[in-house]
Amino acid sequence: VSRVARGQRGLIRRLDRSPSSTREAGVQAGKHASFSFVTRGVLVILDALQPADSKASAALAVECQFLTRRFGAKDALAGVTLNVRRGEFLSVLGPAGCGKTTLLRLIAGLDLADSGGLKIAGNESSHVPAWRRPVNTVFPGYALFPHLSVSENVAFGLRLKRLPGRDIVRFATSAMELLHLTQIAGKHPHELSGEEKLRTALARALVVEPEILLLDEPLAGLDAAARQRLGQTLRELHQRNQNTFLLATADAELAMTASDRVAVLRAGHIEQVDTPDVLYERPRTRFVAEAVGACNLVQGEFRARSGQLLEAETSIGVLVMELSEIGIERAEQGKFIFGIRPERISLRGGGASDNRILGRITEVAFTGAMSRYVVRVGESI
Repeated sequence: VSRVARGQRGLIRRLDRSPSSTREAGVQAGKHASFSFVTRGVLVILDALQPADSKASAALAVECQFLTRRFGAKDALAGVTLNVRRGEFLSVLGPAGCGKTTLLRLIAGLDLADSGGLKIAGNESSHVPAWRRPVNTVFPGYALFPHLSVSENVAFGLRLKRLPGRDIVRFATSAMELLHLTQIAGKHPHELSGEEKLRTALARALVVEPEILLLDEPLAGLDAAARQRLGQTLRELHQRNQNTFLLATADAELAMTASDRVAVLRAGHIEQVDTPDVLYERPRTRFVAEAVGACNLVQGEFRARSGQLLEAETSIGVLVMELSEIGIERAEQGKFIFGIRPERISLRGGGASDNRILGRITEVAFTGAMSRYVVRVGESI
């Protein structure tokens, strides 16, 4: 199920759609429809920040301990603690201005923290110059040398290492073959598409075999098809090379599909670090719930409990939901926020134990492989 734009609230159902599927379901905008959602899979928002990852230092590529970076009166990073394991693909996900690029710049050695500690490969690195760190970076815009050809750009780092000429040719050729650049090796950056520029930047960064590859919004500005292709390329490169990849992105779909783990960053604070499935199914804050996918957030008030089933009074009626123990503990405190993912909602009916609600469909948007429905229930969307 693809993602609705963040901020879109509503009881939304996205259905696989053929030209006749909507007619068969009898579902049209302006019509009343009965819909249901299953009792399983309801998300209770805990509104609690996650404790720092405490994995042993020997298994860590990067250790950020209470990193703070200020610009004037603003904290770009406010005491960020984040551990990146060796060989993993970790994405830092967040909106513009949340501090993701600042974090990558501190790790790369392009900026200094105001306070906090930074270790790279187990070594204290807060004041180690950038050129001595086992790190390479793919910058926004790719920072290719305009006077050099693709092959010369790829070989640039190898020449700085003063490798023998035949090794430079061999390694650069291998990198270009891996990134499908051989046919454009003689072209210059102004002759390349955005996708070709990114492939060149990736080849240049990886050919020197860094322990850690930093990727700062690498797919920004590319069209949807190119983003999909290059997202797959990033995953394949990581699996092939087993480097540590650290990606900064505002693209939740890229972060969730490419990464081993995702750190959600908000206004300079880490909200949660977890695997994509845990972030999606068990978000710890409302921000995380909406950051990683479409989610209908509803306020409920505890009424009764029977085993794992909980009954709650909500703005859309009395609902019964099945929760984990920690979810029930949170809900029993009184009022709570819970979320319903769009794929948990059906306009085609449900089982006898499912919640059933009557609402009016106010919008039907065809998106290609599926459709998006917005339903008004009383005063709620």
